Amino acid sequence: MPGRKSFKVDHDDSMVRELENIREALCYSQRQMADSLGVPFRTYQKWVYSKHKPRHMAALLARARAMRGPRRFNCWEKLACGREPGGRAVDSHGPCPAAVDRTADGVNSGL
Repeated sequence: MPGRKSFKVDHDDSMVRELENIREALCYSQRQMADSLGVPFRTYQKWVYSKHKPRHMAALLARARAMRGPRRFNCWEKLACGREPGGRAVDSHGPCPAAVDRTADGVNSGL
């Protein structure tokens, strides 16, 4: 249209749309999404809506894609060995070495 200025957006609008689709699929508000991605809410908004931060937008999108991916399992959930804490095979075979090693607690959303 004559008289209208168009502004070039440095990052692809499809990245913004994909992030918003992921957010909606998770039924998260923008604030919840920012918390889940580990960034302050205002920073999330700046990165999503700023034409100067394509690198940051790509990082947010990568984190969001990972959130949508398959969830992580404890090994005993997959193997059904019964050696999980309080499991049926703890008395006979001992607890799972992965369950008693406290050095990895909190890593990858673990115990």
